[in-house]
Order: sequence, then structure tokens, then C-alpha cells
Amino acid sequence: MVYKALDNEANTAYGFIWRKYESNSPDKIKITNKTKTNSRKVDQLSLDEKYIKTYVSTAEAARNVGVSRETVVVALRNPNRTAGGYKWKKHSN
Repeated sequence: MVYKALDNEANTAYGFIWRKYESNSPDKIKITNKTKTNSRKVDQLSLDEKYIKTYVSTAEAARNVGVSRETVVVALRNPNRTAGGYKWKKHSN
């Protein structure tokens, strides 16, 4: 995967943007963390629907409560479902 990113066949590999430099000098190597533009903020609610916390993404929310991202997504799509013992909803500004 990384070799494809370095040969310009792909933009990223393993969540990072990889770039090739003329020199292998350590001060010229730069690895930039890929920023997701499709992340959506989600609100964590108690079972009686009291607000607890807002997360910047479903992945961050899942990591913090110890479940998979897909479990949080399922709970977002179905208000009767929970993930990690919490209810979830899309964050509204």
C-alpha cells in the first residue's frame, strides 16, 4: 500500500499521506496525518436521553466507550438501539 502512495497510484496508505523526497535526509522526510473531511459530530446521551458529551467523529466516540465504530453508526440510525450502554444522535449546531 505505501509503495502505491509513493508511486502516485494512491493518495494515502494506512490513514497517512506519503510523499517522496529527493533526499533520504531525516530532516526532509515529512509524514502528514490524513484529516477526514467526512467525519460527523455525534452526541452521547444517557439511556434517559440526557446529554453527556459531543465527539468529533463516530470513530472517536467508539474508541472512548469501547465499541466498534459500526455499532455507534447502527445506534445513530436506529433511535431504539444503544452502543456501549449509551444512546447516540447526530450533533446539531
